Formats: sequence, structure tokens, C-alpha cells
Amino acid sequence: MKVVHEYQGIRYVECPDVYPVSEDSIFLLRSVEDMISKTRGRLMDMGCGVGLITLIAASRGWEVIAVDREPSALQCLNYNLRLNGMVGVRKMISDLFCGVPGGYLGYFDLITFNPPYVEAHGEPVSPRDDLALSGGSKGTETTLRFLRDAFRFLSDDGKLLLLGYGSWPVEDWMSERAPSFTVRRIDTLDLDGEEITIFLMGNRNSAIGESLYCSDDNSMKGGI
Repeated sequence: MKVVHEYQGIRYVECPDVYPVSEDSIFLLRSVEDMISKTRGRLMDMGCGVGLITLIAASRGWEVIAVDREPSALQCLNYNLRLNGMVGVRKMISDLFCGVPGGYLGYFDLITFNPPYVEAHGEPVSPRDDLALSGGSKGTETTLRFLRDAFRFLSDDGKLLLLGYGSWPVEDWMSERAPSFTVRRIDTLDLDGEEITIFLMGNRNSAIGESLYCSDDNSMKGGI
């Protein structure tokens, strides 16, 4: 029998071979909640897993497209959508943006991603953890592939919300891939001795050029 968890009134289950809701998942979700509470729009939940970001955003009136490369993750999300009586969430099997139709270029107001970010050292791990955590030999390969294409799917005022290590030079990466984008480090978390950071990225001409995020009270100043 599946164990039903609850977060902010949303019920969900965790499934075999799908990475469970963990501390870093909730860390990213809280920043997502800050942003989606201000307005409505179109959100892509990249690497959706069990789908908690999708469930929360859909419950707040956002149009959501959930993407994952693993069919087991989308099956788990389907179960959780039914558990909450939700309809209208589109789901896609895709390795990052490879399978996302070109009709979604320039479409999303917010794209979220909690990528695999741990360096792969060849140690044996469970398939569930390997898929969710291994970011390649340097830990950054998946994230760099994501950033190569992500900005093309954003609306003019769209934002990227990305979780990663605080040591990552995301500002340099974006200056090479999308020089018109600004990067803000909006929150940090000590996770097992490593600094995990939430990166907020958007076009310099959009509202992110202002101080959207208040570092003193960890809340948004304005809508996205």
C-alpha cells in the first residue's frame, strides 16, 4: 500500500525508481512558491520526478507542462494528479529539451530545474539515485546541457529557477550562452557540508533587472 504524504494541502506518493522528495526538493520548491504566488503564467517543471512542483503550481492556477526523461516519473506524477483531482497538466517524456516541440519556443514564464548535480565517481548506487543525482563526471554536464537551450523556451519576461552548488560559476556560463541574461543567487542551504544555491535568471530588460528578491526576508518584491 502506497504511503500518502502531504505538503501545503497537496497529497502525493513516492514511487519505486523515482527520486523521492528530499531536502533539496523542498528548498527549490519554496523559492518556486514565492514566485508563483504573485501572478499566473506558464511553467515548465523540468525533471518533474514525483511532481510536487507541478502539483503546487497547478493548484495555484498556473498552466504547467511537466517534463521527465523517465516514464516511471510521469506515471508517478499521473497517480499524484489523480490523487488531487487535477486535470489539464500536460506531460512530456524528454531528455531535457530534446523532445520538447518547437512550438514551445518563447512560451514559458518560468522554467524550474533541480538537476542531477553530484559528480559521478563510478560507485554503485541504486538506479533511482543514479538517475536523479549523477550530473556526469564533473557534476555539471546535465546543467550545462539544460542552460544551452532553456532560455530559448522562455517568454520575453520569463525566468529560470535552477538549483546547484554555490561554487558553480553560473554567471560565467550564462555570459557565454545568453549574455543578455542576469543571474541572481537568491538563497543558500548547507546540505551535508555543501552549499546549495538557488539561481534566478532572466533577461536584463525584464523585471529581474530590478531587485526582485529580498535577501533580508527571503521574499519577492514583485511579480515575475
